[in-house]
Amino acid sequence: MDQLSVQQLNLFTSIIKCLREHISWHQDHTRATLTPLTLPASVLNFCADALEVPSDTLESAWEGLGDALWAPCGDELPSETSKLTRDAHMLDVFLTHGTRHKLGLHTIIPPIRACLDIRCETVALDGTVIPQALSKLESYEATLFTRDIGPIPVWSSSASCRNYYTHESGTRRTYYHGVVPSVIEVSKHRYVERVLCERFTLSMATAWVSATNSARIYNLEAGDRVTRLPRDWGHSLDLSTETVWDAFFLNGLILDAKGWNTALELRHDAPDQATRLRPALEARNKRMVGPGQELWNHACNICCDRREKDGIIQMLRSAVSDGVALGHPCCKVHDCKIPLDSQRHHYCGQHQDKNTMCAVVGCDNRVSEKHSTCTEVDHRKLETRGVEAHTAMFQLRRRLERLKIYHPDDEVSAGNAEDGTEGLAAGEVVEIAQDDHPNKPESGNQRIRARFGRRRTHNEQLCVATCGVIFGRATMYGSEGVNGVRVR
Repeated sequence: MDQLSVQQLNLFTSIIKCLREHISWHQDHTRATLTPLTLPASVLNFCADALEVPSDTLESAWEGLGDALWAPCGDELPSETSKLTRDAHMLDVFLTHGTRHKLGLHTIIPPIRACLDIRCETVALDGTVIPQALSKLESYEATLFTRDIGPIPVWSSSASCRNYYTHESGTRRTYYHGVVPSVIEVSKHRYVERVLCERFTLSMATAWVSATNSARIYNLEAGDRVTRLPRDWGHSLDLSTETVWDAFFLNGLILDAKGWNTALELRHDAPDQATRLRPALEARNKRMVGPGQELWNHACNICCDRREKDGIIQMLRSAVSDGVALGHPCCKVHDCKIPLDSQRHHYCGQHQDKNTMCAVVGCDNRVSEKHSTCTEVDHRKLETRGVEAHTAMFQLRRRLERLKIYHPDDEVSAGNAEDGTEGLAAGEVVEIAQDDHPNKPESGNQRIRARFGRRRTHNEQLCVATCGVIFGRATMYGSEGVNGVRVR
């Protein structure tokens, strides 16, 4: 101990503080709060490299100062997130000396030390219940994307109960009940700090920042920090758009499960993350239509009126239902709520047979080869007009018309809002007149309508009390009508 300088002793203390949980897992769980008799070999060798002293010197120092270094400090911060911020000044030390010993600034380990199944517990002679300790601690490399210090290399560890065997091809993935982790696993080698997930959520909700731009902003912010990381690190340090989405959804689902006092369960053997998350997201969205909102049964003096008539108390509750036109692709069959198998599809799995039908509304003829319409002249004319709508010159002309710059010739009619020709490029209903002669009959020109592109949902409907509290939300598919918000 006398061979350590004040600076070396301070560094030794900081390293022990950073690795406290990692060290604790290398001793029996029944004495996890007690001072370890010895330090793990990996920690001892890491400290020897960082302090540039022999490991024997550190063993002697631990024997004399172990109790003092292991005792809880008064400045301990309450959460793992704040721990990352607190230990940020130690990052260079871990990057320089820690990776070769498989030690990172942050330790990702299970939040519990014993099996949760009461059948694994043993009872001592004095009646003390002893839980079964988790063992077989296994670690693998991963990248942790943090909010304040950028991406850092970490090692994620898992443990198991020796009384149970879980097959590698298990089908269910269960998250800890009531636990909101400080870091979220989005894939086997990629973790995201939860406060960073919250930043993504707030950016999307308040500034409409896309997942792509969130990833770009993060990578630009962390650019100078990435240069300090080991060059031989075998995992990507760039935050991808997919990782942002996965982090956003998983964080929301974990918080939702905690709010409902349930354990989040996902499919473990799913081919991709989208398939894994979809059932849980759909279940949450269905709850939000009815009693899923936190204050769905809210009542106050602003949105409710209480009256007494003939001794009977009557309550009047006011609310406003309105939609936001944020449509997303859906089945082209009106009001069909079955999700598309792919964003590129026009029909759901139940209506795939309609892919061979003419795009003109009401026409049941089969399409011709390499066309979207049947052989009828008017239908083919509509399709030809649609092809023109996709050309760059046509779209430029439309933009200039909106700016009142372009003045088309008489033979190339600009049309009006009812033409719908520019809607073809956007996938909306397109109309043309069957008789384009200016002397139209008193009965009016008969119009044929076609839908060449994908149909999109009509709007996202919100039901809001007059006091501002949201009661529920639902997706309107075909139109904004009463049936769209009716809860059955």
